[in-house]
Amino acid sequence: MDQKSYSPLLLLFVLFVFGPKQFQASDALLSLEDEMGQCLNSMRSSNEDKLRLAYSDTLLQLVREVVNTEGSFEHPFESLKGMGVLMSPDKKLKLFNWNVPMEDQTHQYHCIILHRPEKKSILTNVHELHQTRPFFDQNTKKYLSAEDWYGALYYEIIPFESKSGTSYTLLGWIGKDQLSTMKVIDVLEFTRRGLRLGSPEFKTESGTEKRFFMEYSNEVNVSLKFHEKEEKIVFDHLSPRASGLEGNAAFYGPDFTYDAFIREKNKWVYHRDIYITSGKPKDDRPFINPGR
Repeated sequence: MDQKSYSPLLLLFVLFVFGPKQFQASDALLSLEDEMGQCLNSMRSSNEDKLRLAYSDTLLQLVREVVNTEGSFEHPFESLKGMGVLMSPDKKLKLFNWNVPMEDQTHQYHCIILHRPEKKSILTNVHELHQTRPFFDQNTKKYLSAEDWYGALYYEIIPFESKSGTSYTLLGWIGKDQLSTMKVIDVLEFTRRGLRLGSPEFKTESGTEKRFFMEYSNEVNVSLKFHEKEEKIVFDHLSPRASGLEGNAAFYGPDFTYDAFIREKNKWVYHRDIYITSGKPKDDRPFINPGR
């Protein structure tokens, strides 16, 4: 029997053996995705903290069910609105991340992390981060465990090789309170003891830090972006509205200059006042070309 005559039979055999299980898993995930979407919509439209927290608890149970369902690591969850579902560029890390906005304009945050160290492996480690207290700790010197998490909505994952293996730089947003908002750059690592946040690789003007925070007025927008080709994290430089307001983050905003952390010798090195240009640089300052 030649190849053309037995290929259809082989295809039917593969569909018979593997198809039903694959379709069942997909149907289960689609159903759970729909329930998650309804729960998110209900939480966002609720006008009482008690109801929002109840819907968030239900959502947490649904996410736990999702991560224990076959195919959840690969499933895109494209229909979900109001929840961050991020996959790292190396396809080894996936995050389910959401916030619960409270009446006093603070937030509660949750993040379920799926880690698959080997691409071809079917074994996935699950970690949970929950921040359910008012934000107060901006410590940049400590390693943090899952129990110490400050709470954030992460929007970008940047994998880099480190001495302990692959580490992940995270960019995140933090709705702090009724006066100020924050952004954060942190590092996620997996050690023998488990998940760890923070790494002494941020070289700043005040010394070596394990993470980096920006705090600014609720009335402004602040940019914090990773430029992959140049391995630079570029962000607005923040200044107070007036000289008498130094130190009060509620009055800080962009001053139309830019700073950056540039990847140098496996560290994030801080550079003030970098040059943004679409052409050739005019001086010796570090620069980025957004058009590249």
